[in-house]
Amino acid sequence: TIQTFQQLARMPLKEGVIVTDVGSTKGAIVEAGENAFRHLPVRIVGGHPMAGSHKTGAASADSTLFENAYYIFTDDHGEKNKQIQELQTLLKGTHAKFITMPAQEHDEITGALSHLPHIVAAALVNESQQLNTTYPRAQQLAAGGFRDITRIASSDATMWTDILLSNRLVLLDLLENWQKEMTTVCQWLTEKNAPAIRNFFDKAKETRAQ
Repeated sequence: TIQTFQQLARMPLKEGVIVTDVGSTKGAIVEAGENAFRHLPVRIVGGHPMAGSHKTGAASADSTLFENAYYIFTDDHGEKNKQIQELQTLLKGTHAKFITMPAQEHDEITGALSHLPHIVAAALVNESQQLNTTYPRAQQLAAGGFRDITRIASSDATMWTDILLSNRLVLLDLLENWQKEMTTVCQWLTEKNAPAIRNFFDKAKETRAQ
């Protein structure tokens, strides 16, 4: 996306052009766009339709992909209302639900709800490889729970490398907190602390239900 911005910035774009993207991170993308188009009379609006699949390619196309999905636009200072309204008009045929928020807020939310889960899913699958080597039947016995939680580990590796690196600071904080929580769970297991473990699952169940 950043490379495309740089290519566009070398073209004689006319006044009033709106440039937007559909990437999963916004801070680094929008900053790169602002820098690339600084000398041109155009506006960059960060965009992220929160819909997709771990599948890629034309064979995986879905004409209703964005229907009822949240389509986020980023605007840090409330200066892009006109451009966002134009984009909403242009994209109304997707039947998506449009939301506007600051880029940093977007990156922190998607970091927790999308990017970190992808890391965890990939780690679980990589961890299971050793189990498959030791117990060949493990792969055969991997049931619904394992399949559900690791589905997103089938996502495109190049794309997710770029996503993680462009949201690096947010993910470093999230991973540090995740590691602390896993250390706490290890401590509960070492101490055979049944009430703490039960509360851990009860809290997660209640939050998931909400």
